[in-house]
Amino acid sequence: MTFTIAEYFCENMNSTVRSRAEKVSNCLVCNSIGSVIYSQVKDRNSKSESSWDIEKCSNKNCNTLWINRRPIPTDLAAIYQGYYTQDPQTIPFVTVLPKKLSQYFCAGYLSAKYDFEKDSVGFLQNFLGQLSSIRINWKARVDSAEMMYLKPQRGCRLLDVGCGNGRLMKHLVKRGWSAVGCDPDIHALELAKQAGLDVLQGNMESINFPDSEFHAITMSHVIEHLYNPKKTLTECARVMRADGIISITTPNSQSLGRWLFGASWFPLDPPRHFFILNRKSAFRILSEVGFREITIFTNTHEAHHYFRRGIMDKLNKPYHPVHTIFGRVCQLIEWAMIILGIEIGEELVILARK
Repeated sequence: MTFTIAEYFCENMNSTVRSRAEKVSNCLVCNSIGSVIYSQVKDRNSKSESSWDIEKCSNKNCNTLWINRRPIPTDLAAIYQGYYTQDPQTIPFVTVLPKKLSQYFCAGYLSAKYDFEKDSVGFLQNFLGQLSSIRINWKARVDSAEMMYLKPQRGCRLLDVGCGNGRLMKHLVKRGWSAVGCDPDIHALELAKQAGLDVLQGNMESINFPDSEFHAITMSHVIEHLYNPKKTLTECARVMRADGIISITTPNSQSLGRWLFGASWFPLDPPRHFFILNRKSAFRILSEVGFREITIFTNTHEAHHYFRRGIMDKLNKPYHPVHTIFGRVCQLIEWAMIILGIEIGEELVILARK
């Protein structure tokens, strides 16, 4: 991999900073060369005038996307100033149902799908919980953002890699996991500590957890931020028990949203997202580091948000309520296509065993 040093400006609402960047000439998954498919993509989370080129791997069995200039590790903190993981506010989940009724349906759904506290859930509640799963956005939110598709195992050890402010960890602990999190962002970790969560500063390689320590490992929208994903995944395999499982969620480069919006697809998110996987490249990278029983599928989690932002950026228009309607309609279409076996969801879900 060839690197050259460049400079760019990264600006957010609080300050303007300068950070150095390095050239990335080869695919992080298969080491093939790539070609630019999107030029001068802006950082939509800042006021910066800087832009980045997105390349696509030339290997047809890979097709990973990546930014060809990324911040050097020592300057990484600059691009995360004001990032959502440093937000102390928990994003509320809006529902048209009264809170207690929504919780009743949720308990039934968790019992039906994940066997969570099933002894305390009656037949009717279980049935209504399964029925409530027809609410597309609600189901995707619970499965991905709260459960990570893992059946709770009370008291079992779980590691949340890139835990940020602990938003996911709160749900996992509530479901019975004995969870610990790690993240290099000290500002985000302060929020997690204030919530009473067990978190450590650093990345997988620097903390050096004991061998075979964890029953499960979660990485919720983290892998796309990594400099060396294979090294991190290898470390995950080392600290995971022989019967353990890893659950990863990340944007899907072969989604309906990217097809519709191209360079305006929100999950490209330069310069924070270094690369974007798809089903083929995700399978390749996990199998190469020794994982087995790899299951990969897509879902519509946050799809309405990505579609709404995509159409706003594509048309260069400020928000209008019609954009929300557009996002919901597109999410419904995407969900229907997934049901038909066409895996073009916005989020990639990867489950694998050691």
